[in-house]
Parts: sequence; structure tokens; C-alpha cells
Amino acid sequence: MYKIVKVNFFQKNFDTRYRNFLFFYNQGNYLKYIKNRIQWYLYPNLRKVANFPLHLDLETTAICNLRCPMCPNRHVTDKKFKKYNHMDINLYKKIIDECAENEVFSVRLSWRGEIFTNPNILEYIRYAKIEKKIPQVSFLTNGIKLRGDIAKAVIDLGVDYISVSVDGMDEIYETIRYPSKFNDIYHNLYEFKELRKKMNKKKPMVRITTLWPAIARYPNEFYNKMSKVADKIVYNPLKDYSITTQDRKDFVVCQFLWERLFVGFDGYVHPCSNAKNEFIIADANKENIKQIWNGDKINELRKLHTQGKRLEIFPCNECIYGVDFEKRWKRRDWKDWDPKELLPERN
Repeated sequence: MYKIVKVNFFQKNFDTRYRNFLFFYNQGNYLKYIKNRIQWYLYPNLRKVANFPLHLDLETTAICNLRCPMCPNRHVTDKKFKKYNHMDINLYKKIIDECAENEVFSVRLSWRGEIFTNPNILEYIRYAKIEKKIPQVSFLTNGIKLRGDIAKAVIDLGVDYISVSVDGMDEIYETIRYPSKFNDIYHNLYEFKELRKKMNKKKPMVRITTLWPAIARYPNEFYNKMSKVADKIVYNPLKDYSITTQDRKDFVVCQFLWERLFVGFDGYVHPCSNAKNEFIIADANKENIKQIWNGDKINELRKLHTQGKRLEIFPCNECIYGVDFEKRWKRRDWKDWDPKELLPERN
């Protein structure tokens, strides 16, 4: 029986239509963007595989200067976590070269790590955006190092958008994002927007991503404050990675298999963002991206998902997107939520 794929159901918009429009309009490349979005939503439902991924997530570093409780890295063993490193620049350039040759629309230069822990990250950005002219280059960050010369360089290099994780304000933020301070992050974002204005640039556009429980007691206050330093605001439900019960009945086919690939810092290629369990399908050190995208392993995954057998595949059968957190948390009053419940004891 044919199953409809609900695309991008896991993130909720928290902004006005006009601000959403400006967020994308000010990035430019309108026709390419529209084409990419049509493919993004249609291809999973048509079960159509493009010749090359529509998007690539490249983990320029897996190292992070925080270890937040809702991040899958919290559930990674210390032994494995300590082996995380930066992506080799030669491997990175090899992949970016292939992206440019195949006219990929977008690359995101982050995954599990904090991008600015890589001391050479500006060279990585420059290569993708300036030398190879990838239409949309973005990254995720906690914003701690988004200041000074780094902030100016990010604007100069023409990054299209950045997504900054800001989970609540004041004490709630500082509990979740320990030891980062809310006022420091807000100051960085304010100065970044002022610098962008001073340099007469429209981008990078800034998106704030937050957790709903972290702002549930003051959603309007959070929006009013953060909209002054960000161009777009979205939120996610709280995800507990220890819960693996697959109770989202409509999540039968994963959209990622028809849209994107994730390349880890070590070159190992994953078909999704599931970082809790290893899910490696190839090695980009040995194969090119196009071969991997059209290879037997990912085609077998597509076949099994199409046949409704997702729950027979590990770790697809423990996927965080298969847990219906909205239903699970439906009766919970987040206004009284204490984020400390997520935390292990800190020394």
C-alpha cells in the first residue's frame, strides 16, 4: 500500500509569513531554491532518486565545546566521543569538488559538532562558497564563538544562513547550555546583526532554533526578544533519545533517503542524522558521493522503506523521528518544566 511521506514534520515554525519570506528571499538564488524545494517535497513521495543528493551534510568537525542533554552526543560513549575530530581538508575538498561538478544546491558544514572548534573552518567555508560557488552554504552553531574577526569573516565569505541553538532564556538556557551564558550569546547575536548592517550585507540570515519546553512559560517574551537579533525562529519538541518506542504510525518512509546524505568527519557516510547508533553505508575516502548515492546499500534501504519494512531495519526501528513526542508529551504542562531533569550530575 502506498504511503505518503510527511516531509519536515519534525520542526515547527514560530514566525510570521513575511519574515519567513525574507529569510529565503535575502539569500538569493531564488529559482534554484524553488526548484530544490519542489524536489525536496516531491521526490520522497514519488520515490524518485536524483542523480546526486539534493543536499549534503558535511561534518567539518565532530568536536563540540558543549555536551547538551538533549543532543545525541550525550548518549555516545566517552571513548567514542573522545575520538571525534575535524574532517581532513583534502577529503572535504574532494567532496565539495564533486558537489560543484554535480550542481548540488546546498551543503551544511556541520552535524554533530560545533563548527567553530575547527581552527581552519574559515578555509572550509571559503572553498565551498567562494571557490566552488555552492549556491547555499549553511551551518549550525551554538553561537559562543560567533564574534569579532570570525563574525566578520563569515559575513565576508557570503555564508547564506546560520542556525543558532538558543534553548530558552536566562536560567533555563544556562542550565541546558551550561557553561554558556545567555547574555553572552544574545550579545553575540546583536553584534552580528549590527555588523551585517554596517557591512551593508543581507546575509548570512540568522535562524534561531529552540526547544518548546524551554520557552513554554514565556513564548511571546522569547519571540519578542529573539526576533530583534534573528531573522527566523523555529522550535522543536523535546526529544528523549532513551525512548525508542515507534509509535508514530504515519512515519513509514523516511524522507532522508531521497534527499540527502550525512558525511562524518572521518569520511564514513550515513543515510540519516541518527548519531546514537552507528549507521554507516559507505566510506567517502574510498568511493565518490555519486556512487554511494546510487549504490546497493542505500537502494536496499529505499526498497525496504517503500515496502513498509522500516521497523525491520536497525537502527531505523529505533529512530527518534518514529517517536510521537507531541502525543507523548500532550498532557504535560511545560510551564513548570525544570530542565535539570535531563541532566546527569555535574562535578
